[in-house]
Amino acid sequence: MILGYARVSTRYQNLEMQIDALKKAGCEVIYKEKASGRKTDSKQLEKLLSQIQPHDCEMTYSLSGCMQEIFYIYCQSTLAQLV
Repeated sequence: MILGYARVSTRYQNLEMQIDALKKAGCEVIYKEKASGRKTDSKQLEKLLSQIQPHDCEMTYSLSGCMQEIFYIYCQSTLAQLV
């Protein structure tokens, strides 16, 4: 399964551009949230991390500081597919 994660940090930003790009990339499930960059807990990210399976692929529109865990999982998943 291809899982997507979209996040914006201000109320002035719009998730729709990210969601559209993730859908076009083939994401079957998209976790989305609006949260301040200072906010350390991320309910949708935690949910995604609890749902991801060994052969799943995670995609995100943008890698930022709050997305380091996702980047790590993405790299692990990609490496596992190459082996």
